[in-house]
Amino acid sequence: MHDATSPRPQLRLAIAPGVASSYLAALLALQRAEEPEVSMEFNEVTASDLITGLYKRRFDVVTCPPFSGPT
Repeated sequence: MHDATSPRPQLRLAIAPGVASSYLAALLALQRAEEPEVSMEFNEVTASDLITGLYKRRFDVVTCPPFSGPT
């Protein structure tokens, strides 16, 4: 629980273009229901910046559209 002497918990979320808004809405609703005291920061970034930002700890969670590689 948050109090005046500790910073409010924050979740830094990076979102790549193309992520289905219905998927994202469901994810955010679940997060808010489970941990309402956590504030969220949203960043829309390119797919290549997702990995870099995660590696450099700029984001806690990344979402990207499904990858369809060679078949």
